[in-house]
Amino acid sequence: AFGEEHHIHLYTSGLGINMEKIKMLEKAGLDELRIHIIEDTFLTKLCKIARNITKIELGIEIPVLPDSYLRIKKWILYLDKIHIRFLNLNEMEFTEANSLKLLEKGYKLRYGSLTAVEGSRRTALRIIRFVEKNKLNINVHFCPVEVKDRYQISLRLFRRAYNIAKKFEIVSDEGTIIRAMLIDKNEKIRKKVKKIFPSTLIKYAGEKYIFTSPYLALRFNKFLKKNGIDIKYIEYLPTNSKKVIKNIF
Repeated sequence: AFGEEHHIHLYTSGLGINMEKIKMLEKAGLDELRIHIIEDTFLTKLCKIARNITKIELGIEIPVLPDSYLRIKKWILYLDKIHIRFLNLNEMEFTEANSLKLLEKGYKLRYGSLTAVEGSRRTALRIIRFVEKNKLNINVHFCPVEVKDRYQISLRLFRRAYNIAKKFEIVSDEGTIIRAMLIDKNEKIRKKVKKIFPSTLIKYAGEKYIFTSPYLALRFNKFLKKNGIDIKYIEYLPTNSKKVIKNIF
């Protein structure tokens, strides 16, 4: 649908993966497969996949725990031996799902960061130096938390916003969604708005509220004010909770 130059990659734990599924992915047009190694026993299975995979670029992507240097070093030597093309090292970060477990294990926030685990970056850079020193063929990349925060997360927000925004809503460059809310204290808003607003560009929210396009609200600002209708502009995140980050009256 996007042409041959469009690059598609899949990030997965690798659980349940086999050559039959690999062939299906190849046939579907997957360009790159990134596997997150969960345990050492998966390495043997990975070797078989690496020998038989032909059209897909195969690599590994893992978060780096501060005390995982020896374990990852052992993995790298094996991955290089079976000709895995690349290893992506992600700076470990605190999330809602893992924060309690990380704290229980004694991990702390890196100074100056809201999410990065102290020591993760240092360990990742140590691994890169090991690869350089031993002149291994595998390519190793490091992704700091700042890159995810600045580019990856904002891009994901923008894509999600673009996919879920209603016709009357605006998607900002930052990936937020903006809409106007019309408020009528006398609960006669439906009759008033029906006269000038297309039905496809409004959404009723009870008897007193209507969501609509910010452009329309601005265009008919005088009419709305004259008829006792207040306007509020709402900017929210494209998440399940639709967290509001700005209200403008």
